[in-house]
Amino acid sequence: MRYPLSSGSVSETVRFCGFVASIWRGKRSSHGAAGLRAVLAPSGLGGNRLAHFGKLLPAGKCAIGESWELSCHPLHISCVSQGPLKGSPLSDLWDQRRREIAGPRYIGPDRFPLLVKLLNCEDPLSVQVHPGDHESKRLGMSDPGKCEAWVVLETSCEARLDAGLKADVDRVEFERRLNGGTVDLCLNHLVPDLGDCLYLPSGTVHSARGGVVLLEVQPSSDSTFRLYDWDRRDAKGHARPLHRERGLDVIDWSLGPLGFVDSATTLPLAGGASITQLLATPKFNLNRYDLRKAYAPKDLAGRMVAWVVVSGEAILRSAGRSLSLKRGETVLVPASAKGVEWEPIEEGVSLIAVTLGPEFETPVDHR
Repeated sequence: MRYPLSSGSVSETVRFCGFVASIWRGKRSSHGAAGLRAVLAPSGLGGNRLAHFGKLLPAGKCAIGESWELSCHPLHISCVSQGPLKGSPLSDLWDQRRREIAGPRYIGPDRFPLLVKLLNCEDPLSVQVHPGDHESKRLGMSDPGKCEAWVVLETSCEARLDAGLKADVDRVEFERRLNGGTVDLCLNHLVPDLGDCLYLPSGTVHSARGGVVLLEVQPSSDSTFRLYDWDRRDAKGHARPLHRERGLDVIDWSLGPLGFVDSATTLPLAGGASITQLLATPKFNLNRYDLRKAYAPKDLAGRMVAWVVVSGEAILRSAGRSLSLKRGETVLVPASAKGVEWEPIEEGVSLIAVTLGPEFETPVDHR
């Protein structure tokens, strides 16, 4: 599915915008506004494209490959950065007020279930694969299995996504290419366009390169097996460790080459808005909302929603408060939030709504 993007309490709402996020406390709390600090991850594989999405990059030539926008994973836990709750991890708020944040239908893990990132891939990512829940448990890993969804937010003429293996590649051929340093000949190459959505189920061999910015949505897991790292070495001549035996063991050899989502359905909404149902998986769902006028997403009332502004600028209103969000900013709206409404400030506002799938949230019976 391809679509145009512009260039350029707990009634609580948690705003993640690179370094700073705000929690608005509800009437039952005396706390004032607080901030949450997301994490920018330096990487020799990244660049400076996340600055196009409002991220405050370090001065100098430091390349940034990731912005962890919404996370309670132990690697990068978002923490309150200002106000009375300064220093409090988001994980603590989740533990203390989970029902208000996730709602009574939540049936997911004890840890906050989602992880939302922005990725800037300039040099190639390692060729990698993620185990599923069963494989992760069998291997004694501390994290659960992992699947991913990518939405293309910025691209270049050199950009390429690798999703799965070519149709005629089996384990013997893949291992031969790994050992010979020619694994690129096995990968299924895709040329990304703005707005493309790609789902990478567990067991998919994948990579990305060439100057692309991706919205990445996944369960809260860092289970990754690096199969090939393009023979790179650091300044001291050291290569990053590989995990070939375990990685080969969890590849789903039946998947073959994968393509962009091409079955998305777009439905009209009130006020000239529309919703495009991009992806529905057992763990999470992705829907795109394109807005022309103010819109209240009543279809999502009572659900925890992570919203990502992928184009334009809009005002989010809830419980008498308002917050302006620009391209690249993410906001978490808890299930207990009331009166949520979006109002575009300019034309061409598109939002991605991330909600929980049936593995983490009991579906509503509409019968």
